[in-house]
Amino acid sequence: MKFSISTALFPLFLIFSLSANATIFHAVSDGNWLTKSTWDLFEIPSANDTVVINGFTVVYNNTAAIDSVSHIILDNESLNGSSALKISDESILTVLNDVIVTSYNLNKDIELKVEQTATLNIFGNLHFKRTEDNIGHGKLSFLMIDDAQMNVIGDFIYDYRNASLDEGGVEIKLDNNSILSVAGNTHFNIFNGKEFFIELVDSANVILYGDVNMEMTGGKNFLVKTSANSNLTINGNASMKNSGQNSSFIFGSFANDGNLTVNGNLDIISTIQNSPVTIDFSGEKALMSVIGNITFDAISDGDVKIALAENSNLSLGGNIIRPSSYGAIDMDEFGSIIFNGVNPQMIPATNLPNSGLDSLNLSNLVFNNTSDEAMSLEGPMVVNNSLVLSNGNLNTTSAGILIIEEGGSISGGSSTSFVDGPMMKKGSTNGEPFLFPIGANGVYAPITISGLDSSRSEYTAQYFSDPPPFGLGLSESVTAVSQRGYWELFKKENSEDADVTLHWMNGEVSDLDDINKIVVVGMNDSTQNLWGNYGSSEITGTIDPGSTGTVTSNYMSDPPPFGLLQFAVGSQSIIDAIDNQIINDGKVRLFPNPIDDLIQLESVDTELNDAIIEIFDRNGQRVFMNKISFESGKYQVSTEAANIHNTGIYFLRITNEEGSRILKFTKVN
Repeated sequence: MKFSISTALFPLFLIFSLSANATIFHAVSDGNWLTKSTWDLFEIPSANDTVVINGFTVVYNNTAAIDSVSHIILDNESLNGSSALKISDESILTVLNDVIVTSYNLNKDIELKVEQTATLNIFGNLHFKRTEDNIGHGKLSFLMIDDAQMNVIGDFIYDYRNASLDEGGVEIKLDNNSILSVAGNTHFNIFNGKEFFIELVDSANVILYGDVNMEMTGGKNFLVKTSANSNLTINGNASMKNSGQNSSFIFGSFANDGNLTVNGNLDIISTIQNSPVTIDFSGEKALMSVIGNITFDAISDGDVKIALAENSNLSLGGNIIRPSSYGAIDMDEFGSIIFNGVNPQMIPATNLPNSGLDSLNLSNLVFNNTSDEAMSLEGPMVVNNSLVLSNGNLNTTSAGILIIEEGGSISGGSSTSFVDGPMMKKGSTNGEPFLFPIGANGVYAPITISGLDSSRSEYTAQYFSDPPPFGLGLSESVTAVSQRGYWELFKKENSEDADVTLHWMNGEVSDLDDINKIVVVGMNDSTQNLWGNYGSSEITGTIDPGSTGTVTSNYMSDPPPFGLLQFAVGSQSIIDAIDNQIINDGKVRLFPNPIDDLIQLESVDTELNDAIIEIFDRNGQRVFMNKISFESGKYQVSTEAANIHNTGIYFLRITNEEGSRILKFTKVN
């Protein structure tokens, strides 16, 4: 049964604290902890004793009881061989105070190893250190394998000095479901020497409950690697700092589902030029999660950076802060950043003033902020690949604008997640429609542009939930303009013309009176501040309160000038509406045309079997209406029965639950 810190260690501590006076036990041979001949006092250490292992290997494997000692000192200063303490075979050993492991760099290895479901509980600090005595060979290793467990109530301290540059192997390794937990703070102080290497593999877990401070003042590399479902969790704040000349601090190489979680803030700091700090997530599905802020601070380009690749994700609950304007995020086309805070988040600009070459290469983004307040941009942000709006609105301004580059996309807009302010689309859409997921003041009202093939195209869109400007000056064919809101669309010079579709998502155009008269209206200098009619080549939905729908204009066939244009949803006279909705799609044929005394219809669309037939004269007066059922796809009515008595132009509208088709015909004598 595993030893529980919360229920068992504290009662034991009270008992042991009342034990007899402390005695120091020195190992005098390789052997078993429970063998008296292993120790100089020819006794077995007990609760109040200090154990010193210097130049020998001692194995602890007592499965019958939970043994305790006061302190353990493990070093390699003697003239004997290497030093090691190995705890194995489901054993549990408790240390009531500190464990100190010291390497004197005298060409001898030193090792603390917990394995085979064994547990080491330390009520004090665990302190690893190399001295400054000399530069020699000899590994200082801390290993946990095969379901091993270690619980440290105090601090975990690792002082690293003067390791040989050609010394091989890892310093710390957890393997095969091993767990290390530290209740206090964790300190890594790397002074100089070879690469310092921490490796977590095969579902190993490190849980650090306090703050974690990692600092390099010299040395070759600081490298942490996790893979195969391993996890490193920091419940406090984390600081990664490089102040060593030409030293490289690489925290990461998280691969194959290796995860890093920081439940506080993360500071990434370089105080000397060309002394980088890099967090590297370059493995398949590796995940980095930071609940607080990430602060980059450096004095030159390229010295502080997070790299994401191969489906790796950064989940961020706070903000990215760059007080010195330096700091970079590199992402390939598969890496992602997820902004999922519970408080309003400031989304960083791609580049900040005075930041040199440093930038945030934001290939893939997800906005999933659950705060009641909107996120905002601190400057222009460029999306090169994809942006998914999952939850939370984004406030933008002309100084902090969202830009979707050519080849980039934005998706997922809704009434709970849209862009409130201007956003820009650059370049071609390969002829496909591009939807701007924009809105304002809680109203989601997208606008779609269609048919862009040129990389020189550039459009900027914004929605306003206020009444349209310039009053109600209307061109001849426009009878009304909805007062619920309007869109601005800026077309850069040399951009292609595009059809425009306006969307309403909650009956925002219900102040208009007839869905069949809906058109896109536009305001620009050429209409002399009148709302002009841009037509309605297609209408969907209804204009009832709470309803959704769209109207598409003939923008491409009748383009406005370059520059700013305002669009709104408006109404036109019934004749203009009918003229703008003539459909000749081959699914319904009216013949003969012109007609004399008999109108004949033939349908190849079985969905029109039950429909309403309406006929209007040129003045918009309805002269006939009937509910019909096509028999064998055919229907006919006489001009007399249809109240068509005069020669001229007429319109026939066929409507069912799928929509309407309008056909134009001429009556002759």
